[in-house]
Amino acid sequence: MSSTSPPESPTPLPRPQLTPQEWAEAARRIACRQPHLLSRTQWMEALLWIRDKQSRIVPLRLNPIQAKLERELSGRDFILKPRQVGCSTLVEALFYHDTRLNPNRRTVVIAHDLDSTERIFAMVKLFENKLPESERARLPAARSNRRELYWPKLNSEFYVGTADSVTFGRGQTIDNVHASEFAFWPKPEEALASILEAVPAGGNVVIETVFPTHVGVNRPIPRSCARTASVPHARGGEPLGTMGQTSDSSVFPTHVGVNRNRASRCPRHRTCSPRTWG
Repeated sequence: MSSTSPPESPTPLPRPQLTPQEWAEAARRIACRQPHLLSRTQWMEALLWIRDKQSRIVPLRLNPIQAKLERELSGRDFILKPRQVGCSTLVEALFYHDTRLNPNRRTVVIAHDLDSTERIFAMVKLFENKLPESERARLPAARSNRRELYWPKLNSEFYVGTADSVTFGRGQTIDNVHASEFAFWPKPEEALASILEAVPAGGNVVIETVFPTHVGVNRPIPRSCARTASVPHARGGEPLGTMGQTSDSSVFPTHVGVNRNRASRCPRHRTCSPRTWG
């Protein structure tokens, strides 16, 4: 991340002896005035709202799977996932946090079809619209006709597009890329090469997908992503698979698994310190 970014708290801010309601209000004030004092999770849970499975608008609270993924994400991550565990919600919240708090950020989320694109952008708009009014006034977002939020004071933008219409031009730099349901993209292997060319070493790439085994889908996971990745499945509410390393360690140099120790992230460089998002 940029050296000009405000340092993020390496550990969650200790909670004083307050009721949950008092802490929630205190956390909102801190998140608006001194966000660097909070961890990512504390900031997201203080300010962001989501639509739950019952179509209710509720504060974001990470479930156990999301919390574990948040700790394990490395910056180059391929996630084979079960459905409905909140992976996309977590990634969008993390990238929104990074884009809204730091200058000159460019985040691109790419969905596999138009319906998913609209759903993801609606999630991001809800993040923005449910911020406290004072925070939105302090840092207003300009909206274009595209599925995009742009913060002029920061020169940062968050864009959501569809796989068959997004192109990555030469010389284009993207700080955060989320490739959603990657196995269902047209020409996914070609798209992967373009994505990785656009994202610098300090950027973040999250590629996630369910395994395409249901009726009507007969395309395997791209070879460049699937050779060493096992498929997560639910047991007791916890995914047991791994977020795999590709055969080319220069593409995905880390090996992050939801049940693996951090020391095994990089088989070729076991002494490497984990790379953080902050």
